[in-house]
Amino acid sequence: MAGKLILKAQEHRRIVEGHLWVFSNEMAKVEGASTPGDPVRVYSRSGSLLGSAYYNPHTLVAARLYSHADEDLDAALISRRLTEALSLRRRLFPERPAFRLIHSEGDGLPGLIVDVYRDVAVVQILTAGMERVRPIVLEQLSGLLPFRAVYERSDPAYRALEGLAPSEGPLLGDAPGPFEIEEDGVRIVVDVVRGQKTGLFLDQYDNRRRFRSFLPHGARVLDCFCYVGGWAMAGLAAGAREVVGIDSSAWALEQAQANARLNGWADRCRWVRADAVETLRTWANESEPERFDAIVLDPPAFAKSKKHAAAAQRAYGGINAAAMRLLLPGGLLATCSCSHHIDATTFDGLVARAARETRRRCRILARFSQSPDHPAVPAMPETTYLKGLLLEVQPC
Repeated sequence: MAGKLILKAQEHRRIVEGHLWVFSNEMAKVEGASTPGDPVRVYSRSGSLLGSAYYNPHTLVAARLYSHADEDLDAALISRRLTEALSLRRRLFPERPAFRLIHSEGDGLPGLIVDVYRDVAVVQILTAGMERVRPIVLEQLSGLLPFRAVYERSDPAYRALEGLAPSEGPLLGDAPGPFEIEEDGVRIVVDVVRGQKTGLFLDQYDNRRRFRSFLPHGARVLDCFCYVGGWAMAGLAAGAREVVGIDSSAWALEQAQANARLNGWADRCRWVRADAVETLRTWANESEPERFDAIVLDPPAFAKSKKHAAAAQRAYGGINAAAMRLLLPGGLLATCSCSHHIDATTFDGLVARAARETRRRCRILARFSQSPDHPAVPAMPETTYLKGLLLEVQPC
């Protein structure tokens, strides 16, 4: 039996417009629900049904809607959501071996992430409500496609906020060892056990393809925060004569070099283990700095919460200014932010300020966003987290 969550007067408007979160300060009262993950029906103060959700009394987001109708988060609903999601991905990219199958609110299953790499699925269960239906999720997922393995890589920080213990390991089959996939003709090794997040950053798939199409043959490319070399491989596939990759992780750089070797490009790569922010600042301040035809800035989220937004803005401004100083005239700057607390307008402003500070003139050639297998909800700016620009940079 689902509980009843009643909103304060006027607090229903955001939900009616399509937002899927109820914040704790928007609730008037809750009846019949007290345990994290309990199902609830959400009502306006006047008594109108707004939808079905699960409840957590201990978190700022007190309820997450999975439907605007009166229905349970049961096997039938989860099966329907999975089938709809797979149908969309097959239409979007019928030949792609790696894609995000379930993107939380964007696919109507808040708190659940599922990435597919050929016949391996990697799952993140991040909320108490989704934890409650874990067996159903696994049963329906394992019947959807012939997976040889389903592995869990749930982010422990997110689970801690929900009052959940860390959870990682095989859910179906054995823990998969490293295996190879192909991205636009580039061979890349995926390690879902040791890699960041679920193994690769699939949200940048289309943006790497776009960068590759703009890069001139013979370019010298700097890939900052390079991880296992996704952007670097895109540059090399486009005919870059040299790629320099910077990352603080020795393991990631070993994987990047292995990927370059796998494609026959190892002799065109140089990998630098260092803090990319400090290295950019140091190189930009040298009397005769290294120069590049293209630079990629794809850092981790600098603003993991709203209170970090000001510091994040300074960090984004600093790395963009440094990169502009290191670019040759007419060079390309691919710059990104995955911090949802930094919106696209703010990010544009930070890049523009960096251009003013360095006396550069920039032209936007393309805008980046998350790949369509990471769908956003129009009424939820929180779900549009990835933004970026591809710029041509000239001296004033």
